[in-house]
Amino acid sequence: MNTNGTIKTNEIAETANKLNCFAFKCTTLDGKNVKGSVSKKDFEKNLNELLKTIKGSNAELFLIEFSSNGTAKAAKNCYHLIKETAPGLAAAAPVNYNYQALDPARSLGEAVKDARELAEMKSENKRLQEEITRLKLEAEETDDEAEEKANAALALAEKPADKITGYLKEILPSFLPLAEKYLEIKALQAQTAANALNRPAQPAPGRTPMRHPFRPLPNISDNAKIESYFNFVEKLPEHLFNKEVQYLQANAPGLAQAIIERFTEETPQDNETE
Repeated sequence: MNTNGTIKTNEIAETANKLNCFAFKCTTLDGKNVKGSVSKKDFEKNLNELLKTIKGSNAELFLIEFSSNGTAKAAKNCYHLIKETAPGLAAAAPVNYNYQALDPARSLGEAVKDARELAEMKSENKRLQEEITRLKLEAEETDDEAEEKANAALALAEKPADKITGYLKEILPSFLPLAEKYLEIKALQAQTAANALNRPAQPAPGRTPMRHPFRPLPNISDNAKIESYFNFVEKLPEHLFNKEVQYLQANAPGLAQAIIERFTEETPQDNETE
C-alpha cells in the first residue's frame, strides 16, 4: 500500500487537524483492525482508546488511514504509524479546524533506522557510565592506599635518626610495589577510557536477529505461497525491498524479475486504485 509518509502516535491528532480529516482506521501491517472512528464528534474518545491499545501491543509499526467522513468512497490519506515508547492521550492536543499543509514526512526506513540507532546509543551510554563508575571506585581504593603510605612516610620523618634505617627496611619493600601498582592502574584507566570512546556501538543486549519468514524461498509453482510472498515484499520499506531484490537476483533471477515487474513499473492509475 502506498503511503504519504510516517508519523508517530503522538502526532495523530496534529495530522488529523492539518488534513481536516477526523475519521480514521488503524490496522496492523497484515490488515488486522486495531481501532477506528467514523465521526468528528467521537474522534478524541476513539483516539485515546487507540493509543491505549497500541501501548499494550507488541507491534511497533501500524497503518492508519484518515478520511473526511469515514465512508468507503471518501478520499483517504494513509500513513505508516510508529509506536512511541509511552504514547500520551489525545486530550493534550486540542482539535482545531484550520487546515495547514503537512510537513514533508521522513521515509519509513529512515524513521526505523533512527529508532534503532537511538536505542543502541542509549545502551552504549549506559555501559560506558557503568565502566566509568567502576574505574572511579578502583581509583579511590588505590588513592586510599597511597594516602596511607604517604602518612607513613611523614611519620618516618618524625622518628629519631638512629631508627630511620630500621624503619626504611620495614616499609620500603611494601611501599615500592604499591607505588608501581598505582601507576599501572592509572595507565590502565587512561587506556580503558580511550578504548571506550573509540569502541563502535554494540547492538542492545538480549536482541536476537529476526528470522526471515520466506527463507528458503517459496516454490515458484506454489501460487498461494508466491502470492503471500508478494504481499510480504509489498509492505517492506524501500531499503529492505532493495535488499530483497538483490538477494533474489543472486539466488532466484526469475522471481526477482517478477518482483521488479510487479512493484516497480506500476502506472499512476494503479496507484490511485490502491
